[in-house]
Amino acid sequence: MLFFSQIPDLNGLPNLQTLKLEDNYIESIPQNIFDPVVKSLMTLDLAGNNIQFNTKEEADMAFDEIKKLEVLTNLSLMRNPFTKSVLGYKV
Repeated sequence: MLFFSQIPDLNGLPNLQTLKLEDNYIESIPQNIFDPVVKSLMTLDLAGNNIQFNTKEEADMAFDEIKKLEVLTNLSLMRNPFTKSVLGYKV
């Protein structure tokens, strides 16, 4: 089985509709990571990873990246450390 410690490069996948990376070791959502799929990604599953934020600014940046996804209809972020207490966010 293949595990990821970061979200892979999505360049070259402009028509990607579903990205399931649940139960990996991903720790962050990098800036501009979803730019190549902003108009196509409908499902994003990052549940069961190790995504966490040290500051509200880090959380804002990560959620801003997700908000860029124009056609996103399914999102799962459950079972990540940040879901227990996000600085100023209700999840």
